[in-house]
Amino acid sequence: MQEPVDHTTHNPDLVTVMPNGETVPGGGIVTHHVADKFFATRGNNLDMAVEDVKNQQLNQEIDGLVLGRWLLTEISSWNRDKERLVILCENNIIICKYDYVAMKLASIQRIALKQLKEVHNGNFDYPPNSVSVPRLYKGVRITWGTMDNQPWYQKWNPLNTDIPFSTFTSHPVLALPDLETKEAYDVQSFLSGLKQALEKVPNIKYIDNQPIIIESYAGFASYVHNQSRLGFSRERGGVSF
Repeated sequence: MQEPVDHTTHNPDLVTVMPNGETVPGGGIVTHHVADKFFATRGNNLDMAVEDVKNQQLNQEIDGLVLGRWLLTEISSWNRDKERLVILCENNIIICKYDYVAMKLASIQRIALKQLKEVHNGNFDYPPNSVSVPRLYKGVRITWGTMDNQPWYQKWNPLNTDIPFSTFTSHPVLALPDLETKEAYDVQSFLSGLKQALEKVPNIKYIDNQPIIIESYAGFASYVHNQSRLGFSRERGGVSF
């Protein structure tokens, strides 16, 4: 299989550009040496995490059957990348922050499919006066409410958890050319599974191939955070977090 092309010298976001023109987020070329530092992708850690969440948190009467699971990158409202385990069920989407070092669940968010109002996929963009570093790859945003009634100090509060949308893109290891089960790390695979699960849910608005706006204006802190992959469970020079 053809190796991915490293365009990091020309690309300010240091993405990995695949032979088919698709791009994968974060920190430049992803080699096996880099990929091995992600704890979630070591051995069967991802499957173990899924089983842990299923056994401790999922209820078939509430959630329904599990339809799929993905390891994705969630982009916060402050433009920071965070590793998330996403489990799609018949009734709900389960978004998990999982500690792959201690192998335990850190937090969980349950979103009812019937609450979803909009599914938006496309490339990312920023407001015209933003100095954030461009993102040159695709993502998916799911929305179940509105920010219209929230005061500005809540909207821009990084500790505010009452954000009625989640934004996802692919996990960086998707760039590995010989990765098995690529679908588990691919946001487009998640989108396909989500659309199938929503076939019986009325009044869903789909926005396809239109820019997803990230309302971030100051880009240095998020740039350092994302390029260092601080939102991922990894080995870092002998220290694991």
